[in-house]
Amino acid sequence: MTWNILIVLVVWLISSPCRSWAQPLCPDWATERATHEISALQQQIAKWDEAYFLQGSSPVPDEIYDQMAQRLKSWKQCFLTNSLPSYSSLEPTSPRNTLSHPVVHTGLNKLENEAAVRDWLKGKESVWVQPK
Repeated sequence: MTWNILIVLVVWLISSPCRSWAQPLCPDWATERATHEISALQQQIAKWDEAYFLQGSSPVPDEIYDQMAQRLKSWKQCFLTNSLPSYSSLEPTSPRNTLSHPVVHTGLNKLENEAAVRDWLKGKESVWVQPK
């Protein structure tokens, strides 16, 4: 019985970094490599944004995009990359985006978890939720 508990604890400790609530592990990279990898990921996300916002296509599934955006954020936190230009997602600014939407959109940013959704919903009396 004691061995079973010990095995469970060891497995739990080993898998802890994989849990969503755990701090991301920082890659063991030299500053030069970190700068290169972060820059490359920023460029890839910028290409995906251009395709999505300006060409109306989605070259990768949302889950992959979200994972890569989170990875970029984590890497930037790991390496405190103040020397790199900051990345910001494209806004839909193409000439074809000239019509106003009949319903005001107040929550187009993705929320990270259920608690964030609950917090966003506080104080709102009527909400229209439309899944993708």
